Amino acid sequence: MFPQEIVDNIVGAVTTDPVNADSRKALIACTLVSQSFSHPARKLLWSEVDLSTLAQRCDSAQVRNRVPEFCTLLKDPAASLLPLIHSLRIRAPYLERMLQVCPEVLEVFAASNLQSEVRVETITLESVELPISVEYLWDNMDWCEEALMAKLFQLPSLKHLRFSHLAGVPFSLVVDCPSLRSLEAIHTSFTFAPRSTPGLQAITQRRALNLNYLMLHEVKLAGYGAYSPEIFAKTVTDLKASILLPSDAAAMWKLLQRSSSNLQSLELLLRMDARFLAQSPINLGELHALKHLTLRIQTGTHSQMPPVDDIFSLPIPSTSHFTLNTLDIVINASVTSVEVRSFLDLQQDAWRALSPSTVSRRSPALRKVTVHMVMITTKYPSDEEEGQGIQELLESKLRSLIFDLEDTSCSLSFDVSVAFRSPKRSHYFRD
Repeated sequence: MFPQEIVDNIVGAVTTDPVNADSRKALIACTLVSQSFSHPARKLLWSEVDLSTLAQRCDSAQVRNRVPEFCTLLKDPAASLLPLIHSLRIRAPYLERMLQVCPEVLEVFAASNLQSEVRVETITLESVELPISVEYLWDNMDWCEEALMAKLFQLPSLKHLRFSHLAGVPFSLVVDCPSLRSLEAIHTSFTFAPRSTPGLQAITQRRALNLNYLMLHEVKLAGYGAYSPEIFAKTVTDLKASILLPSDAAAMWKLLQRSSSNLQSLELLLRMDARFLAQSPINLGELHALKHLTLRIQTGTHSQMPPVDDIFSLPIPSTSHFTLNTLDIVINASVTSVEVRSFLDLQQDAWRALSPSTVSRRSPALRKVTVHMVMITTKYPSDEEEGQGIQELLESKLRSLIFDLEDTSCSLSFDVSVAFRSPKRSHYFRD
């Protein structure tokens, strides 16, 4: 048994998402001595557990033989580990391997006699991120494996579900979560069609999810037309969604209308080259409880900023009931030109829709506006002083596009900024 202080130092250096073989070995070693950890150290190690780590190597006889010990540790009252785990993460295809080779780990969490000890609030199921993420097909599971997943989703402590790059997830699994309050889905398709899984039925009633937080990005719901937004209750207060097609706008507007009395925070991911928003049914002025609006705008790859009139027809409706307090606009611009100084077109009058005097008149409750442009380019100068000069020039251009003569006396807090970064994969709803 390691001395207490040595073990604590090891735990502080080990993450729950190891990226190399040495870290994985250290994680497995830590599980075997975890009874000697102090409570803060155990909490640091176990609060979020990536079960892919075990599944990734469970074809190894050495690791496979450790699985029963791992399960024993989880169930051992003296170790008090199970109540420390608040988040489970499994990456496909390790999900399939785990269900086939070491399902007993998941069975510990799903066991009815241990549910008083289980504190899992978040389950994340996602495809492995390759250069291009590949969807994991839910149909790859047999009925026993799916029944085990259904038990996990019915944990009384479960409040947050996250799906990424999955195909054919039965929506009944989501609906049956008794205390679910948050749902995130990215590049995921759900189905309402029944499977032959014993105990897993198709949805027969329009039972609404009582969610507070909902995030949808390129999500498909087979049979969605029959359920419309009624599958989501009116309780959503925080919504993030992408609107990339006219059909997205129509469906999202129905959801927004249903949530209008409670929705306080709205974040939309928009694509500038789509150009359908001005003709869409979306009218943010009808969202009477809305306080915070964020628009994340993708320009596509261009040598010069595309027209902004379609996008800026959306944020500030002409209505006396619009109660918005803050407006954040984040523009992700992929720049092809070597000369990034010329990216902004000074002839675009549509930027004036964001001028402080204009937005103050149309939305008296508005207190703060931020416009942040992220220039994504490989042509950014290596010289720090030159780069700073380009950044300041672009910020000056942005201000000249937005502000007019009346804005000098406006008390609205208004911030304009420009940043640069190299192309890289990032979260859909982050800068």
